[in-house]
Amino acid sequence: MNYLRTTTLLFIFLCSIIQTNAQNDVSDELMKQGVWFLYATRIEEKTADNESISQDEFFKKDDVSSMFFEKDKVYSVYSKIGNDVLEDGWKIVDDTHFVMVGPDDGSAQMMEILELSSERLVIKSCNEIDNLVSCTQFTYLSSKDKWPTDTEIDNMNAASMADSTSE
Repeated sequence: MNYLRTTTLLFIFLCSIIQTNAQNDVSDELMKQGVWFLYATRIEEKTADNESISQDEFFKKDDVSSMFFEKDKVYSVYSKIGNDVLEDGWKIVDDTHFVMVGPDDGSAQMMEILELSSERLVIKSCNEIDNLVSCTQFTYLSSKDKWPTDTEIDNMNAASMADSTSE
């Protein structure tokens, strides 16, 4: 009986160390990047009838929102949109999720980390209201070096608009 209890406690201890290390890896990756620049959003909506609508929006190099992470584990995430700077509190739940808490109203939203690399951060959040599931995916880039031209962005947005109206 003592052997089973000791083995179980050791297993739980090892799992908690692994989870902490995974969170540290995510934290280190986010912090070392510095600024992330919003490149695109994708909004997908599904109705109760399983009808799906999606639309992508791409942002021009000079119009983008940017954000950076500050602190350890509980982040102050600052987003700059035009001249406005917004602050949200984000906490790592595990190595694939954040909880985002609005500073003004205290509302919470789960954000899933779909991709995190030295070049790209992709996060997604979903909400369900009145049998309508709406998901928004945000793609951030770590640099503006390879950003498409304004004309290319206009063409991508026009193609996305045409695709969403033809569905």
